[in-house]
Amino acid sequence: MGYPSREDERNVLSSHRTGEPVDDLQPVLSCSEIRRLQDAVREVTVDDAIYDYILDMVDLTRNSEELHIGISTRGALALYRAAQAMAFIEGRTFVVPDDVKNLAVPVFSHRVVAKGHLYDGQRQTIESVVTRLIEKAPMPE
Repeated sequence: MGYPSREDERNVLSSHRTGEPVDDLQPVLSCSEIRRLQDAVREVTVDDAIYDYILDMVDLTRNSEELHIGISTRGALALYRAAQAMAFIEGRTFVVPDDVKNLAVPVFSHRVVAKGHLYDGQRQTIESVVTRLIEKAPMPE
């Protein structure tokens, strides 16, 4: 991503002159609205084949020669919830395999620990490892 330009960085510094800019932010949703949306997401149907698809991906990360630590149960749950949320956002009442596949890399990449030379936190490299692994999971029909 790199560093901001000098001018942008100057603007960041000067915006903090008299306080924190975030103190002036106004909420776009109330707590009750957020809770209602969270409840609606939990109502999105997930087929047993999707559970297995997620767990196949998790197993691949846990048994990879390139990873020291694979995805935990909490990571699997994060992908499950993210897939439900994606389906909800797209107006569906059910999760499809593409919801899981499209979210696996962003959900998993910061949750794994790579072995050897990859351990340095090279994000793109870890993302490519995760991408290769999830491609091996058989996609439900």
